[in-house]
Amino acid sequence: TVAYPPLPKHQVTATVNPAETGTVTGIGEYEQGSTATLVAAPAANYAFKNWTEGGEEVSTEATYSFKVTKAVELVANFVPEETHEVTISYLCNGTPIPGQAETKLAVGITTPSTISAPAITNYKFDSWTLGTGVQSEDDSKNPIQITTKAEGEYTLKANYTKIELTYNV
Repeated sequence: TVAYPPLPKHQVTATVNPAETGTVTGIGEYEQGSTATLVAAPAANYAFKNWTEGGEEVSTEATYSFKVTKAVELVANFVPEETHEVTISYLCNGTPIPGQAETKLAVGITTPSTISAPAITNYKFDSWTLGTGVQSEDDSKNPIQITTKAEGEYTLKANYTKIELTYNV
């Protein structure tokens, strides 16, 4: 048998910029020629921008894989998440419910916001209607989790049915 010397190992490190705006997994020691895969995950209200090495952009994908040939010091860069102001209205048969003012909420593109339709005396919550700029994985739930799209109508309508009370005398 032939004994080969062990392959050299290299340290792969990464920092987050600005600090506390995200996390990085996959850092550590790798054998030369192996593949390192680092994953950048943004903190709430932040979005991943890019990976840089020595100030030069090396990837715009949050998951970055590369062949290790030397020690590497990467930076995962994050930016504040883009948000849009969503107008929330409370309607019965398409008409605003008396005493229920519209509310406005800044909602991000990637970080979901949770919104609950309030209990309103003499009304029963039925469903949500999302504007073209609002999205949800399940718009039948209350509360609902929403994010926004880059463009569109930023509205969310809580639809109610009036409860008709009858009295027997």
